[in-house]
Amino acid sequence: MLGSGFFYVQDKTGGARVEADTGDVRVFDKDSGADLVDAVTASCAIPGIWPPATIGSGRYIDGGTRSVVNADLAAGYQRILILAPMAARGGGAIINIASVAGLGTTSHDAPEYAVAKAGVIRFTACLEPLRASMGVRANCICPGLVDTPSSRRSQAGMSPAERAALPPALTPDDIADAALGLMADEETAGRTLVCRAGQPWRLLPLVDWQTA
Repeated sequence: MLGSGFFYVQDKTGGARVEADTGDVRVFDKDSGADLVDAVTASCAIPGIWPPATIGSGRYIDGGTRSVVNADLAAGYQRILILAPMAARGGGAIINIASVAGLGTTSHDAPEYAVAKAGVIRFTACLEPLRASMGVRANCICPGLVDTPSSRRSQAGMSPAERAALPPALTPDDIADAALGLMADEETAGRTLVCRAGQPWRLLPLVDWQTA
């Protein structure tokens, strides 16, 4: 997928980022030497909203500031998939990824992370009217612990007791399955699906903000 999206895949496809100081475009793929987390962070670096992300000696912002598709960067490929604006095509599905850290009303050890994820959940709920007005369904996945390189790095710095206290972990495939299920459900919009390993997945109940 091109545009501001980013995926590591088997071939040379990747995500476009713009060098903040020069305006030069760079494609980060599996051979670029950039950490996936850093590359995704650059995808969120929208001028006026989030600062540029430093990767190596460069400072990068979202490739969407250059083009919403960046299709020219795929020159030479036999087949290109472009995700065009959904409304113009009669609708589509958006899957936001939050975290169980954004749930609840008690404190959290990483408050900035919890607040950000809570914002994603609330933002998804506020997009529910798009289903009727544009045919676009936005939903959110709230996973618990997921077995990723990042979570493994975090666990490496924990004590044996801390690691033993962790809940069982989901796999990235579990998250993909949850996303596909929400994308296929044409009736669900503005909802949050909580996914924890070893537990039934559940949609959070709808609660009106005026009566909560």
